[in-house]
Amino acid sequence: MTTRCRQCDTDMVLDTRGMPIAYRGETTVIPSVTGNICPVCGEVDRDTIENSHRVKREIYSFCSMIRAKDRIMPADRIEVSTFSSSNRRTDNEDRYVTTPVAGGYLLGVFDGHNGSAVADYAAANLARLFLEQLDGDHPYPEVLRLTVSLLIKECGKWDHVGSTLSVVFIRGSWALVATLGDSPVLITHANGVFMSTPHNVKGNPSDATVVAERCEAMSNHFRCFCVDNGRVHRGDFGVSLTRALGDRELEGVLIDEPDLVSLDLLPDSVVIVASDGICFTHNKAAQEDFYKLLLDQVHHGVESPYLAAWVRATHPEIRDNMTLLVAQVIPKAEEEADLNLERLMAFIG
Repeated sequence: MTTRCRQCDTDMVLDTRGMPIAYRGETTVIPSVTGNICPVCGEVDRDTIENSHRVKREIYSFCSMIRAKDRIMPADRIEVSTFSSSNRRTDNEDRYVTTPVAGGYLLGVFDGHNGSAVADYAAANLARLFLEQLDGDHPYPEVLRLTVSLLIKECGKWDHVGSTLSVVFIRGSWALVATLGDSPVLITHANGVFMSTPHNVKGNPSDATVVAERCEAMSNHFRCFCVDNGRVHRGDFGVSLTRALGDRELEGVLIDEPDLVSLDLLPDSVVIVASDGICFTHNKAAQEDFYKLLLDQVHHGVESPYLAAWVRATHPEIRDNMTLLVAQVIPKAEEEADLNLERLMAFIG
């Protein structure tokens, strides 16, 4: 029995073609849909579609993407406060970045050592490199990975100067995190509390083992690498980190892969990016308990300068440079209703 089009009353024919879909002003075409299709207006008889589960998945994926784009968090939905101080040191080698970019917000802390040249370069070029990778049409996690890889490469010209890297990109209801070194990132998210893993000899036994093995493999009569007293050494030069930007003297010994994490945020998530000037112990449990207190302070409205004052008051033994970036997601008055695809996918029953 011939099916007639409900739109233009034309006899429909069995055919395979793209099926147009429109949702919230955006359109796409589901490829290779087989069923009774009107040759005049393109209407599809939903009851005759073959492999409807594949079509359902593609429609759901498209609509979810549009919904996520609609939920992009504008910069004015993120409150950011900053603090940076030399503390009890003569010079402040910390550098930081806070900037709206690509419909989201980019936060970065770079804790320099043996000078600030690498931290200066990384802070000055982070946003530029991030935007350049976006032009390549990469997914956001790949954009962040490529950005960090380029910073590692471009900072490789400094022999005895280096820096940590801790970067968070917040967009919509998620955050991407990249870390090299021991500048902590703390985030309250949908599944609990995220605390970045420190990349240093005393706080990361796994990294320390890898670096020690590399030291042994690369040492010879002309150069000697070792891990000793909480530091990675080549001759008189040494750092406490197992991963870092710069430090070409330790190329091939230090690990050059960042930790990359993607997190789903809450409507009132808190993000803290800091230098290790807020770290007072290598006891993991004690430090994590302290981090939870920091996050709790922010949830109660404490901003970076007052948070730093609280850190110094509770732990006056901390002497290192101290940088604190605090970003808090501000909930909308009315959260968007859940996506409803019933009418759009009615044809699958």
